[in-house]
Amino acid sequence: MAGERIDFAELVVLGAGVKARQLPDDAAAAREAARRLAAMVRRRNIPVDIKAAVEAKHHGLIAD
Repeated sequence: MAGERIDFAELVVLGAGVKARQLPDDAAAAREAARRLAAMVRRRNIPVDIKAAVEAKHHGLIAD
């Protein structure tokens, strides 16, 4: 590298880009998942894990 400092943040970003290009592009599945999520939000029918929410609050993982 001819004495230059290594920019590790840049390496992470470049590595993530390479990895993203290796993953399959399944746009149809992504659109279907977004459609299902939007439908759940419109119906106000989003599954909530009450036990996990209470535990998170108890351990201070969210603000009171």
